[in-house]
Formats: sequence, structure tokens, C-alpha cells
Amino acid sequence: MCTQKSCWECSYFMGKDSFFGSCLYFETIGKERKEIPVNIVDVGCKLYVNKNEKEEHPLLKYALELFDGEIIK
Repeated sequence: MCTQKSCWECSYFMGKDSFFGSCLYFETIGKERKEIPVNIVDVGCKLYVNKNEKEEHPLLKYALELFDGEIIK
């Protein structure tokens, strides 16, 4: 289990979108993604989801719920 909770290790993190990256959590609730502030990126926040856990990615889960769909491989 990962004990680090920085944005760099979060499933909602999207790099290269801005200097420190963007948080995709807000897209899952129907809002625009937000740029991660410099004082938060290394610390993380209460919305942290470890990207290395074996759970379904939050954006995938949101898309499946939104479109009532399934993944075809």
C-alpha cells in the first residue's frame, strides 16, 4: 500500500496540461478540470486515489455510469 498522497501519484492527476498539471476529479462531477496549485501538488488533498491500486480508474467509472455502457475488448 502506498503511503504517499501527493498529486503525482493520484489517479486524478493529469500532467502536461499546465505547469504542475490538472486535477481531473472535477470532470467526474461535471465541472471543468482545475489547475493544481503549487502548494498542493506535493502534498495532495482529501480526494486522493492511488493510481497504482487495482481499483477501476475514477474517470472510467464515471464514463461507464454516464453512458450506461460497458467496455468491449
